[in-house]
Amino acid sequence: MILKNWWHESLKQIKPVRCKQLNEDISCDVLIIGGGLARLHAALYLADKGKKDIVLLEKSFCGGSSSGKSSGFLTPASELELYEIIRRYGLKEAKKVWNIPLTGTNLIVSTAKKFNLKCHLEKQDCLFVGIGKSGEEDVQEEAKAHKKMKLSHKLYNEKEIKEILNSDAYSAALRTTDTYSINSLMYCQELKKLLIKKHVHIYENSEVNKIEGNKVYTNKAKVKAKNIILCIDKLKRKISPMARKRYTAQTFLAITAPLSKEEIKSIFPEERMMCWDSTLVYSYYRLTKDNRLLVGGSSPLAIFYPFYIKSPFVINSVIRKFKNKFPQLKELKFIAYWSGLIDITKDLMPIVEFDKNNKSIQYVLGNPGLPWAAFSGTYAAKKIINKD
Repeated sequence: MILKNWWHESLKQIKPVRCKQLNEDISCDVLIIGGGLARLHAALYLADKGKKDIVLLEKSFCGGSSSGKSSGFLTPASELELYEIIRRYGLKEAKKVWNIPLTGTNLIVSTAKKFNLKCHLEKQDCLFVGIGKSGEEDVQEEAKAHKKMKLSHKLYNEKEIKEILNSDAYSAALRTTDTYSINSLMYCQELKKLLIKKHVHIYENSEVNKIEGNKVYTNKAKVKAKNIILCIDKLKRKISPMARKRYTAQTFLAITAPLSKEEIKSIFPEERMMCWDSTLVYSYYRLTKDNRLLVGGSSPLAIFYPFYIKSPFVINSVIRKFKNKFPQLKELKFIAYWSGLIDITKDLMPIVEFDKNNKSIQYVLGNPGLPWAAFSGTYAAKKIINKD
């Protein structure tokens, strides 16, 4: 098993475009800093609303950081379960919170379909599975929360799970619909090509190292902008004191060669689904569009370690636990693994707000998943059009 972000292999299918480095001073109406999913959706919204002078700066290549290392789950569920959101905010406000990633999911799916983006988009139901008595209680609490919110769902007991998931390891499961899987790196690269067609000026290999007022400096040039959306992944304090509000959570992914029909049936007897469990540091898995098995997770010690862990120790533990749940796959070989440091905030809710001292700068930080990023980037762009 090699250390490699396997999504890079998929880029051979779409012939990605590389953008030049910024080498001369320029000015613009809107400057978007960062080339992840939030930034790309911000640029898309502004371009579609008729903004003509949009510049996007990316330190490596679009999708090169967290967005392009994602497991590709498109679902409103995220770091907080729905019952936890209701407990924290109350039912009325929880509906608003839940609507954020739901809207983000719809944004990504509708964009991919509208522009025929090659990104392995696939409709897959989600399955939240409980382990042991406490896991069963968590699943039941989540089912009650879905019922309160009048959301479509189906609850499975321990015996019924075998109909949809061929494992004896789970005590309960909650199935939800209208969810999707995606290759997020392909999506970012395809979205970049779309933005170029819409006359957005994208500069890659152009890392920002200083911001003074409305002037943004890279190593070789500066940009003067009327409006700035700052979506830097792993924001540094030398760029902005807002960096104090973000933290990192580390997760690991591993992928197999394509599975046979028999191997797929041995996991999902009826249809493929995206699954995650009820443990505190949860593990998750799904099938990709080309029938590879993707498994992810972390460990209590590694998850908040602030630097990339390159050793396979953690992901090997995740794989071992997965095979214990599916002993029929004990000989299954994983061919590659990689890690990702995800930006989060203390309360696991993203930040989208103006700079206190400069209302022409907005920060977009700590999105706990692709749908949140799509929403937050679009929301920041809307605030440029209408600052109320």
